[in-house]
Amino acid sequence: MGLTASEVMDNRGADALLKEQFTDLELDVVYPSFKPEDSLTPVLQIFDIYAVRKAGRDVEQWRVLLSDVEYYVEAVLDPVLVKCARSERFKKGSIVRIVEFEVYECRYYECFKRIIKVIELEVLVVDFRVIGGPVGLNWEEWLEEDWNEESWVWVDPEEQEYLEEGSWEQPCGFRDLTEAITPGAIEEINTNLSTPRQTFVLQIMDIRSIGNERTGTRFRLVLSDGTHLQHAVLATALNDKVNSNLVIKGSIVYLLKYACNTVQDRFRILIVLEMDVLKREADIVGNPSHFRAG
Repeated sequence: MGLTASEVMDNRGADALLKEQFTDLELDVVYPSFKPEDSLTPVLQIFDIYAVRKAGRDVEQWRVLLSDVEYYVEAVLDPVLVKCARSERFKKGSIVRIVEFEVYECRYYECFKRIIKVIELEVLVVDFRVIGGPVGLNWEEWLEEDWNEESWVWVDPEEQEYLEEGSWEQPCGFRDLTEAITPGAIEEINTNLSTPRQTFVLQIMDIRSIGNERTGTRFRLVLSDGTHLQHAVLATALNDKVNSNLVIKGSIVYLLKYACNTVQDRFRILIVLEMDVLKREADIVGNPSHFRAG
């Protein structure tokens, strides 16, 4: 049990490994359509890793985001691996083979998400650049209480329902993310001035750079709920999402935190302070027009 370190590869070797052996998180690991092989040992990249302390305990827990370049999924390290994480025998960017793992399901009202518990891993590449701009496989907002391990239910591969051999459809727990767009969001933002909903799923209809060398670059967005449009400005802390092309026209985004400014007592502009990218590329939904109060 625990970590075994193999010979560290150079970047050319790592590139070859990724092209040939990267594992599909969605279809092979978290929401498999067919029963996975017992010998499955996924090859993934550590997209992020950090330590937390659980409330009321002195036990340190390490959380990891595992990426297949397209998606990332939340995971926790078995306690036997914590010492290795502290000493950076693997870290953000490392390419690893998950030798032993378990998948757990966490429910929150009608929503559910799946979490990987990493029990044993092998380090293939210690230092490597973070590849791509993966988005969360579990798209719902992640709540701190979801990390209460006592409420997790182990996903038994023998008891899961799989598709018949030769058929295929979206795996259980998934849907077209364009269907997740919050209907009526723009109207609510503009009319419910006292207690608007705190989070929305919207689509980006347009992105334009504004500002200059003196004021700094900022990005203006046009957001859509499929029916209406809303002007917004991206906080400068989020500029990298645009500069790295993680966010483009058509992207489906989850607004986690925002502020509203009223301009000339006539219309509202959103300041997007925090957001997740649910889907980078998507067809434009509906034929939205600008919202007009009254």
